[in-house]
Amino acid sequence: MALAGGRRTERGTNLGRVKDFNEVVVLDLVRAGGPIGRPAIAAATGLTLQTVSNIVGRLLAAGVVLEGSRDGPGRARRELRVNHDAAFALGIQLVRTRLAVGVVDLAGTIRGAADSGFAAGEAPAAVVERLEALVAQAVGKAGIDQDRLLGAGFGAPGPLDLRSGRTLNLLNPPAWSDFAWRRAVADVLGVRVIMDNDATAAALGEKWAGVAARAQSFIYVYLGTGLGAGLFLQGQAYRGVRGNAGEIAHMTAQPDGPPCECGRRGCLGLYLTPDGLLREARRVALEAPSNQPIDRPPATLAELVASRGERYLAVLDRAGALLAGAVREMSRVLDPELIALGGPLVPFVGSRFAAALTGSLRQLDESGAPPPRVAVSGLGSDAGVIGAATLVLHDLFAPTPHKLGLTGSPSDLAPGGRRPVAAPGLPRRRELEPAR
Repeated sequence: MALAGGRRTERGTNLGRVKDFNEVVVLDLVRAGGPIGRPAIAAATGLTLQTVSNIVGRLLAAGVVLEGSRDGPGRARRELRVNHDAAFALGIQLVRTRLAVGVVDLAGTIRGAADSGFAAGEAPAAVVERLEALVAQAVGKAGIDQDRLLGAGFGAPGPLDLRSGRTLNLLNPPAWSDFAWRRAVADVLGVRVIMDNDATAAALGEKWAGVAARAQSFIYVYLGTGLGAGLFLQGQAYRGVRGNAGEIAHMTAQPDGPPCECGRRGCLGLYLTPDGLLREARRVALEAPSNQPIDRPPATLAELVASRGERYLAVLDRAGALLAGAVREMSRVLDPELIALGGPLVPFVGSRFAAALTGSLRQLDESGAPPPRVAVSGLGSDAGVIGAATLVLHDLFAPTPHKLGLTGSPSDLAPGGRRPVAAPGLPRRRELEPAR
């Protein structure tokens, strides 16, 4: 993939046997770079103008793209843009005490949402039972018929086994270990379900509709009730063998730090979650010298961020420095072009942590090889839901190798849904047997 005239380009092919791949190449270019004309699409993809016109005709007939005129020098130019109402997917985000659902359109915008809290450690089957009502609420707010949903994306905390759609040995809550979430969700909703690590899902959301839209290799750091990283390398999400690449929460940050639930000490995740930041704030309050009284420790993350106390601000700076050190070393290995910070904590600490990362990454600066840039996501607390939905949108509408049958995707290995879904106007994907 290359850049031409500032636009992201994806090379297509004129071979008829991969007509569907060419269609998603063109659609992805229109979606991410539109409005755009046919000649520009041909130049960006390497397809002939006739092939582009044929593809555009099919996409227009399906209602996936729209065409309009733009005045300029000489005659008006015909340009294409994506029809945001052409496709909808369901995004489901699971965290330890909350289940959130959203209906997301082709632009990556949430059109209707609903969520429900529950007790920590609630049985997974009971959590899944909440889904049907939440989906009905979200679909009602979106104002669409539920049959228009192309499928559901399910973002879950790791570690996972994506082949079987299960969570593995979760430390918290342990009751969720070895539960077949994908199959359970598919049984309740009756649609094809794609399950992925929540940080990887959020990274795909950022690629689809956020600050990473033009990046081909980036590290996405998810800051929420837990800590994780999504890896997007050379135009593809990198998941590892079972889907657990990017599990950075248990990297050792301080060998003499507090004990972690994993059995080790000083894990990175202990310092970069709301609970961890508030714990550190309480610690510095207790350790303050008696002749230097300190105010009551902050009770919420908002209070901590708004505090003017030097000790409390030092807690944030220390957390940012620990994250920056970990990301810097990941960048040495992966050599990304971008570091994206996202998740519910970003509105509170995003700019502060971004500054710490930018400073730390300067150590990688070499002549002709600048360090990766740092960007703060604008998706905020919606990142998980949007990311989960884009698991479906990306699988159907983004030009990825598995559409050529070159590799398998997690959804191809064991879809678990009862109703295969095809993208509107595009060839129907092969039906797959439900996971056993």
